[in-house]
Amino acid sequence: MGYSTTQRCLVLVYANANIDLLFDNGRILNIPQLKTSNDGTAQLNALNVAGDWAALATSTGVVVIDLKKREVKGSMSWEPTAVRRLSSMGHLLPRGIGR
Repeated sequence: MGYSTTQRCLVLVYANANIDLLFDNGRILNIPQLKTSNDGTAQLNALNVAGDWAALATSTGVVVIDLKKREVKGSMSWEPTAVRRLSSMGHLLPRGIGR
């Protein structure tokens, strides 16, 4: 999990790849695209939240969420290698790409 101070929400990612945004006012918004778009093989390796963005390092690549628009902005695949972690230096960067 990670917290966005700009959007005032907690980003929750579950083992089944389902994503919830829990806002300070108690509202919960589900973002099911990662769960529904993979065949169960994408495993979460890391989550990084920076400003209005969240990036998920997975066993198949990176998924980027626009927290302001509350939607998946895009994904990048590095199959058959996995992205292990992400860095933030003003923007999100993949690190640790490999098996």
